[in-house]
Amino acid sequence: MLNSILVVPNTSHWTTFLALYQEYLDQDWAGEQCDANLLVQRYAEGPRAFLLLCDERVPVGFANVWIDTQNTDIAHVAEFYIRPLSQRQGYGRLLWGHILRWTGEKAVQAVHLETDVHKEPANQFWRALGFKKVSADETRVQYARDWHELWQVQEASHNG
Repeated sequence: MLNSILVVPNTSHWTTFLALYQEYLDQDWAGEQCDANLLVQRYAEGPRAFLLLCDERVPVGFANVWIDTQNTDIAHVAEFYIRPLSQRQGYGRLLWGHILRWTGEKAVQAVHLETDVHKEPANQFWRALGFKKVSADETRVQYARDWHELWQVQEASHNG
């Protein structure tokens, strides 16, 4: 059974979320350590969703999404991770659907994110969801998309 869990710090799924977050850091940000206290602080600062995606109780991915407190029309995807062995099985799109629902409940008008230039599968994933590159440098690509257009792309991918 597939389920998405909205994780609240220091509740039953918090430890699982932190372990998966550390796995992501070990893979993509060698040497970085998951700072649980910083995540709790960020959660308390304003609208933020820590999402955990599980299949048969096995965590397959997570996302960290926050709403800009200076411009509440904009949500940012801070982290989005699907475990390597779980990639290319539709989990990313499922997790993305949960992000869309959460941001829709918050009346967000646009979603912004960034990826590493050299991570072409990630860049392809976001472009396939309708994101447009708004800027780039030698290491990072910034993407943005209108929320309503994102929802239309999501609906079309489920219907077609």
